[in-house]
Amino acid sequence: MNREEFENSSSQKLQEAVLKAKRIRKLLRHLEKDILNKQDIINNYQHKFAKLQKQMLEMLALIYSKGS
Repeated sequence: MNREEFENSSSQKLQEAVLKAKRIRKLLRHLEKDILNKQDIINNYQHKFAKLQKQMLEMLALIYSKGS
């Protein structure tokens, strides 16, 4: 392989590596968005569950106070 072929080969490999890195970065951004969306959903359900727990305790306290 002569110098010109080597330089062309190296340039092509570098371009391929750059394209691969761009694709990976795009996939990572997509995964990050998906994770953040799922975290928001989980936080929303945790908030709803906490509200339901509070309501249940209030109802139990009311029932208990009327029973005694």
